[in-house]
Amino acid sequence: MGSKQLPFTQGVEIELQIVDQSGSLLQGQSLIRVWDHLLKRAAATLEKRVLEGAPSIVRERLVRVGRVEKERQGRRLPYITVSYKMRGGKNVEIYAFGPDPNISQVTWILELVTPPCETMEELGWWIKSLYLVALDSLPSGYGIISIGFNPKEAEYRSGVTFGDHYHIGIPDGRDRLAAYNVLRCFLPHLIALSVNSPFMNEGPTGNVKVRRMPRVTILGQNNVRSLRLKFNKGQTGPADKDHYIPFLERLDRRQFDKIVSREPPDDRFVDMFPFTDYGTIEIRVFDSQFSVSRRLALVAIIQALAYKAAKLAKSGQRLPDVNSEVLVDNRDKAIEFGLYGKFFGDDGLSGSNKQFAKYYNFNPDTGKPNTKLFEAVHSMLKFIQGEVEELGFQEYLKPVLASVMGTSQLEPPCSPADYLLYLYHSSGGEFKRVTSNLIKMTEDFCTSLDEDPITRLFGAPEMTIREAVATPASATPPVATGVTAPVAVPVSAFSVKGSASVGVKQVIAEERIPFQLSLSSNSSSEAHVTILGKVLSKEGDEEAVISTAVKEVSLKPGKESIFKENSIPLAVPFGAFSKPKSCFLQFTVRDDEKNELAKIKTSSFRVIATPNISIRPSSLHKKFEEGKTYEMSFQVANTTPQFSGKYQVRIFHRFPSGVLKLQTEKSLTNLKEAKIPHSLKVGGEIAKEAHLKVRVQVLYKGRIVGEYETPNIEVIPKVAPEPEPKKPEIRVVTKLTTEAYSPQVAPRVKPEVTVKPTPRTAPQPTPPKTHPSPQVRPQPQKYRAERAEPTLKLKVVTPTAKTTPPKKVRPKEKVKPAAPVRMSRKTKPKTHPAGKPTREKAIKPTLRVSEARPTSAKQASETKSYVKVTPKATASRSVAEGYEKSRTEAVKAAEATPAKVPAWPAAKRVRESKAVEVSAVEPPRVSLYINSKDRELVLGSGCNFEIDLKNLNLDITGDFWLNLYYCPIGGDEVLVGHKRVKLFDKKRIGYRFKMEGVQKAKRFKLRAEVIYNGLVIERSESGEVQVRSPGVKRMFGIRGILNVPQNIMPGVRILPLLQVEARDVLEPINVS
Repeated sequence: MGSKQLPFTQGVEIELQIVDQSGSLLQGQSLIRVWDHLLKRAAATLEKRVLEGAPSIVRERLVRVGRVEKERQGRRLPYITVSYKMRGGKNVEIYAFGPDPNISQVTWILELVTPPCETMEELGWWIKSLYLVALDSLPSGYGIISIGFNPKEAEYRSGVTFGDHYHIGIPDGRDRLAAYNVLRCFLPHLIALSVNSPFMNEGPTGNVKVRRMPRVTILGQNNVRSLRLKFNKGQTGPADKDHYIPFLERLDRRQFDKIVSREPPDDRFVDMFPFTDYGTIEIRVFDSQFSVSRRLALVAIIQALAYKAAKLAKSGQRLPDVNSEVLVDNRDKAIEFGLYGKFFGDDGLSGSNKQFAKYYNFNPDTGKPNTKLFEAVHSMLKFIQGEVEELGFQEYLKPVLASVMGTSQLEPPCSPADYLLYLYHSSGGEFKRVTSNLIKMTEDFCTSLDEDPITRLFGAPEMTIREAVATPASATPPVATGVTAPVAVPVSAFSVKGSASVGVKQVIAEERIPFQLSLSSNSSSEAHVTILGKVLSKEGDEEAVISTAVKEVSLKPGKESIFKENSIPLAVPFGAFSKPKSCFLQFTVRDDEKNELAKIKTSSFRVIATPNISIRPSSLHKKFEEGKTYEMSFQVANTTPQFSGKYQVRIFHRFPSGVLKLQTEKSLTNLKEAKIPHSLKVGGEIAKEAHLKVRVQVLYKGRIVGEYETPNIEVIPKVAPEPEPKKPEIRVVTKLTTEAYSPQVAPRVKPEVTVKPTPRTAPQPTPPKTHPSPQVRPQPQKYRAERAEPTLKLKVVTPTAKTTPPKKVRPKEKVKPAAPVRMSRKTKPKTHPAGKPTREKAIKPTLRVSEARPTSAKQASETKSYVKVTPKATASRSVAEGYEKSRTEAVKAAEATPAKVPAWPAAKRVRESKAVEVSAVEPPRVSLYINSKDRELVLGSGCNFEIDLKNLNLDITGDFWLNLYYCPIGGDEVLVGHKRVKLFDKKRIGYRFKMEGVQKAKRFKLRAEVIYNGLVIERSESGEVQVRSPGVKRMFGIRGILNVPQNIMPGVRILPLLQVEARDVLEPINVS
């Protein structure tokens, strides 16, 4: 696409959401940190972009790039500014990069602002470059989502929406007035083309169905396409017929403000504002778009409409004035249903501007009424066909034509919101994948000028641009359309009379309204008429159209024709209003020339459009104490049992920050009365808050029909007990010794020692030590062998319940078997082998290091007792001598210590365990590497991959899950493998991938993820794999040879019969 001159200057303000990898908006310290990082790098990055390859017109007009701080909403906020040269040499200062000045209290919105551009190339470069600056300046771990509403938000919060605002610079007042009035007529069309915010609380508001044959058809039932426009009424609208932006006879701001009921400067927060300080018209109805090419397509339509309006004004023709009620009705349908929405024509145009009505109310080629918004958009494109071709904007309209006309793979219509619903359906409702796709879409399509997600996935429109918007020559209107003189309204040749009545007093939404309509005509022949039926609600003197139906019928002469609800189906849509209303039917009869023949009204009846649900708590708590569990229940009653079917009940916890977290979801069928229990445990996140609310919602057909929220419930934190010493986590515990009193350090009192002679010679004692060490039995050999690298060894000291002195053992002459040192308490003593006499010694029990306190002489005398120490007969000599040596050292040390010590209370007796191993619990850690053994895949065969896994924390061995994703270059990833894995150390897994059941691509990667407890702990990608079609031999095969008779094909005797295998063809091939 070359550089196309714009008839008027064009600027765009783009509002974006900065999110973390989960898709959540930034708040608190992370918000400040990311913004500081972003703005420190943005100015230098933008200057680099200009130097590296800006178009010549940008380099000529750009004066400088700077960084300033400005007071906005009571805060000093930094901005990246651009000084830009305008026509006539005047410079204008643009705040090109920074937070939105209309700051939300929840988060900051990144606003990108282009300078006023004069060509399409210039505007596209600025949008693309500002996106690149933002993406390059962001710290790792964060991304940008470019749609109208954050999909993680559970409810609308004031100001937290994201839109595109288009400024058309028209200095001439007459042209600006004309452009405003013409653009006003087509605002619902532009909304339907750009709706791009269908997600809330991690999902759509209704059901999504996709049919794939013969072409992809996306059906979103009860899905709001623009949650931004539905909820953010403070910065758009006003969405009612009495205060909607008016048709203006002159640029009178006071008159404008009086009608929209807003005062400066808030009067600019409407759908379209023609009184900006910059001499521009600001259009604010667009959701933030997910591609640059779609923004340029909308700019092409806006500029063509404004150019058309200027030509109409110059020729002196009357400008179209569509009724505000019609615009508001079409606007509401566009917000709810996008291009699928029902379209209402303006009957008043037929008298005031009949030529414009042909393009607005009807298809100019066929003359049929436009009943859907995508049909009305098609007529709008025909209305500006001459201007589009004159300005050379045909190529820019590709994304719009794909949405309105469809492609070879896509059934129309498909708005941006419908495409997002398709992504949600394709992900199987797994919103993490949707979030990653939204972040990746910004990176791919907001940094490219000619690509759009819809055209990349489903292809470009089949017809050329001219074929799509061209009008047959016989029906081609003059370029400057309009009416220059009054048109006489023809009189019909016959008249119609009739009556109508409704058969019930109360009607439920979506039920056909039973009625009877009787018509008769005075025509001498059969009369062909059109009946337009309407359901209207009435409140005081105000009437509003709820639904319509059209039927073409024939009236026989001299006979009364009767029509009922089967022939003209009229019903009130579900959710049309929240409270019961009084309604009536109105039938308008017209002839083939659209002349009104009769208007018939019925008596009023009561309509219930929404179930009446009441919710009250059965038990309500005023306080929650941390650590306790509370049982709550809510009584739900439905006073409108006529609404049968499935209801959904959802219970949320609402935190002081406003965040809603879903706790319970339950389905009920044919709800009348139900008691919904809810168990609430006060802990975790709840315990950290000062108060909490519980919200209960009842949904019917995806809409909230009942809601209740408790008042603030105070959360009382648990009083922490006195801190106790931490107990180490013990992984391995060795057995305690059999003896009640293991070898101890002797007290500083001379003990009495009695030694019975034994065959063995006692080892010679070593010189005494001043500070003896406690005797600890060495770790058993089997543990030393098993654990070569213990992490930590501790001695666990456990006080015994009662201290009892050991019984005195008198030495006897005969040798008796003695219990070995290591013996279980329950094991009986074994007899000593014959010929192996034991050695008995009476020693005084010793204290441990933890008990080595000075003792009085009285205490020392009272603790004299004797125990028998019998070395195990099977123990080695070195072990026995070691114990004897330690005991002798303790005795010597006690003799060398003075007996005079201060009094000290008796210490508790403790039991000491052996060395134990303690280790901290660490999170799971694995290393992951995926390698492609084949660099090329031939369709029909497979490609081999090797996946190497290693567990870096052997304390956790499973269960791990391994997910494998097929990632085509430029396409959507698809889950192709899912396996449970136990990791004791290393593991190599082989995987063979075949391109079957997935979208074919010329290049792809395989991505692996390791998941533990629902969290991704490691990722890895393979290298790129090239894909090619198989050889000719595999694609073609000879099934046989046919003998051809000469009278059928002279000169040919045989004809081969070929079998062609086309499933493995990557690209079209020619066969000759």
